[in-house]
Amino acid sequence: MAKEDYGEEYYNRCKTKGIDYAFYGNWQKQYAKLVVFMTGIYKMDYRDKSMLDIGCACGVNLKAFKETGIFDKHYGIDISEYLINLGKEKLELSESELRIGKSSELPFENNSIDFIHCSQLFEHLDEDEILNTISEMKRVLVDNGKVFITLDAVKQGRSRKKVLEQDPTHITAKKIGSWEALLKNAFDPMKQLEIKEVFSKGKFYPGGTNDIDPLKKGENKRRTFYDHYSNEWSIFILKGK
Repeated sequence: MAKEDYGEEYYNRCKTKGIDYAFYGNWQKQYAKLVVFMTGIYKMDYRDKSMLDIGCACGVNLKAFKETGIFDKHYGIDISEYLINLGKEKLELSESELRIGKSSELPFENNSIDFIHCSQLFEHLDEDEILNTISEMKRVLVDNGKVFITLDAVKQGRSRKKVLEQDPTHITAKKIGSWEALLKNAFDPMKQLEIKEVFSKGKFYPGGTNDIDPLKKGENKRRTFYDHYSNEWSIFILKGK
């Protein structure tokens, strides 16, 4: 993955497809709450609790995690200088919070990060880069720290061709079983669930919107974030040694 592949042209191309990496709104806020809840990181008693978003783009998820109030230190790293600078400008994130760098060479000390978030990154990396990134995750993660990974896996109704064609910078597409095998070699798995299973459990989280869904039967049916959210990602929640 070359940083020149993720400059202004990439940003504008994604924006025309409805994906604005600099947009921050209710979706990001609710997503961060979901992740915090599903990982149980809010229950863990760490002093100066820190989180790292690897492949953060402009940092919209980083900003949302920051606003949960769960973490004392917030860091995001991305290979794209353009996206990082755009995030600093539009999201008011600092130089220390948003950093330019490679996922396979994290600029953090050993055992210094309590929680790692990594969404939609591995599809952009080749096999060696994926393994090096996982090695770096292990290095910087504290004992009993947690990792939340989302990716676009090959599965029923989701072919390898479709995964690769979704974004011209996608270079790796694996079946769920292959991803599980790879991750099991790096972490002691806590849970490995499909996205729909995760969100069905997520309904127990007391969050979401207060919008009324007219498609539901009965009066005053509330439509939560989890009710109306849908995509084809797979989620892995893992813990350190």
